[in-house]
Amino acid sequence: MTQLSSTASTCAAQWKMWLVKVFSVIYFPAVCAAQGPQNVPPTPTLKLLSPWLDVFENETVMFRCELENNEWMFTWYRDNNRVTYTKDPNLEDVQSYLNITSVTRSHQGGYACKAISEENSENSTGFSNTVNVTVYEKTPQPRVSKVPDFNPMYVGETVNFTCKVHVSSGWEYQWYKDGQKLSDTSETISLHLGLAHQGEYWCKATRGEKTSTDISAKIQLNILEIPSLKPVTPWLDVFPTESVKLSCGMVI
Repeated sequence: MTQLSSTASTCAAQWKMWLVKVFSVIYFPAVCAAQGPQNVPPTPTLKLLSPWLDVFENETVMFRCELENNEWMFTWYRDNNRVTYTKDPNLEDVQSYLNITSVTRSHQGGYACKAISEENSENSTGFSNTVNVTVYEKTPQPRVSKVPDFNPMYVGETVNFTCKVHVSSGWEYQWYKDGQKLSDTSETISLHLGLAHQGEYWCKATRGEKTSTDISAKIQLNILEIPSLKPVTPWLDVFPTESVKLSCGMVI
């Protein structure tokens, strides 16, 4: 009888332990699934709205910190340091936007943002992704090249001039000949040569409304006519004692 009672007690204890395990497997994951995501704040996304990451002084840079809803206030960081607007007149913080209206070298760095709940200031997100901005102190000088690199060249030949800025992107080009603007503003201009094309060529580059480079080096293009030999006497087939007269001229 004592043995049966002991066996029953053991079975009851094992049964309770099994129920506790089942309850733990079912209940606690369900509670975590229901409550966990509500306690995890979303992560904002930082986007660069201006065209370039490589910028020059006086250009404009604009960021936006994005979340799924608008019930957040935003704070901004550069190289993990809080951005202070009152000490920098070039910074504008408008809701989820950060504008740098006139970039200087001091604005270079990695930018990120955080969001704070408007209802509970203790509820804040982690850092967004980082966007790195490089600021150049001086605009570059464009390089000008000529293909083929012969000088002088002759009437009827073709020459290609290329103007190129090798820093950043988004450049538009302006060409000059003897100090006068040319109508073609592409990176490469092609000329089918006549005598009127002789002169000194150079270029400069611009982008946006604020950035303009110095002029490039100047390239002198000299053009010659092609000599042409013509008979003056009426016949090319002549006999001994006859005279022959030739002329040498230039064809444009």
